[in-house]
Amino acid sequence: MKITTENTALPSALEAAAHVPQGAPGAKQHFLSSNSCQLKLMLQQNIAAGLEDLFNIVYSDNSQFYEVNKSEADIDLSVSKWQRNSSYEGCLRIIRMQTRHPRLGLLNTQDIQRYTWGPNRRWMIVEHRNMTPTLPHGSQWRVEKRCTFVELQSGVSQVVIAAAVHVESPFPEADKLKEAVESTLKEDAHTYFQAVMDTLLTVHKVKPRT
Repeated sequence: MKITTENTALPSALEAAAHVPQGAPGAKQHFLSSNSCQLKLMLQQNIAAGLEDLFNIVYSDNSQFYEVNKSEADIDLSVSKWQRNSSYEGCLRIIRMQTRHPRLGLLNTQDIQRYTWGPNRRWMIVEHRNMTPTLPHGSQWRVEKRCTFVELQSGVSQVVIAAAVHVESPFPEADKLKEAVESTLKEDAHTYFQAVMDTLLTVHKVKPRT
């Protein structure tokens, strides 16, 4: 799989997640269309790593996250650098991936991501808007995911992953598709968590904590 870095311009834990600004006067736009009530809890787990290590190893521009977690099905991947955006708090980047699915054929996926730090960098939120236009009605719906990382004590953090399917514009059988996709999101969250752990293990011997 070829991995490239883009420099193109970007498009204009439970308590911490609940503190994301919700429409305060003068506040920037919401990145996710799903609100905190629509996002369903998929995973809650502790990790023996501090937030700075988590960000630097897993999410920074120098991270090896995608190299560590590539699969034989991945054909092409481009990762933009994080950039500040005037519409949203924090920074945004775009991940574009091309994969070969055994039943669905060639899939082109776009994952727009945002991260932001909480006060005193005691928590961090990473959000995803994942769309696959090559799927049926793929430009009319997307998976939205919020990963909240909270530092419980020095060297120990908790991750809470919540997700939902957002239908951008109605289409026939949208409710059935939403239900079907949402039934897979818990497994997807555990796969994502394992990818975070595998990336951490490339640098530190980090283990999940119960």
